[in-house]
Amino acid sequence: MDLSRAQITGVDLAYARVDCATRFPDGYDPVTARVVPTEVCPGRLTLNFEGVDFDRASLAGLDLRQASFRKARLGGGSFADTNLDGVDFSGALA
Repeated sequence: MDLSRAQITGVDLAYARVDCATRFPDGYDPVTARVVPTEVCPGRLTLNFEGVDFDRASLAGLDLRQASFRKARLGGGSFADTNLDGVDFSGALA
């Protein structure tokens, strides 16, 4: 999906699932917006969710290998059928 020309300022994309082909407008930070990659995208979409609030979010069925959820809030979230190989949950709150 190409959102590079879209006006998405103020749009809540929290927990929206995107793939490696998704493009965002210049200056848009998908991690801060809590956008969730459905696959590992080296050099494109980071899997650094440090300090992000995922309270009650479903992250089920995703490939989150090597992601960082350090100090993230995960209360009530679902990781069913999710690849969590090498994930860092240091200091995360459940």
